[in-house]
Amino acid sequence: MSNKRSLNRYGFTLVELLCVVCTVGLGTAAAAPKVNSTVHKTRIRSAGSAVNNAMMAARQSATLRGCSAVVHLGSGPNANIWVTTCKMSRTGVDTVSMNNVSLKFGVSLSSTSDSIVVTPVGLRADRVATTIKIRNTHGTTSDSVVVDVTGRVKRAS
Repeated sequence: MSNKRSLNRYGFTLVELLCVVCTVGLGTAAAAPKVNSTVHKTRIRSAGSAVNNAMMAARQSATLRGCSAVVHLGSGPNANIWVTTCKMSRTGVDTVSMNNVSLKFGVSLSSTSDSIVVTPVGLRADRVATTIKIRNTHGTTSDSVVVDVTGRVKRAS
């Protein structure tokens, strides 16, 4: 019999671990810009959904209360969207919903109109389309939604 020890190997060497860490790091670095871009696009689309939700709330409260409702569109990096209508007692104004889209989604808004009036039958009073441009706070990604003459919200193409 020989006195040689068996060279059973357990675990990984330092070089093998460094190779794996470098490979994972390179993959992450390559994917980071795409993930960042996707996050910005998702936030912009979510802000567009907030505009749609405000229009739906205005349409619903206008038809239920029998009076006009107004969707107010703030602009700039501190933009809010809120809906006001008459109180159930018909004396005074009631704020139905409020959404700080800039804070919630990290976007800024600019629109062709600062408010949209919805009649008690659920249609726009002014019959003029409103375009709302939604831009992320870094200004690299933007999208637009259009509130058409009937009050429907559509993504601009």
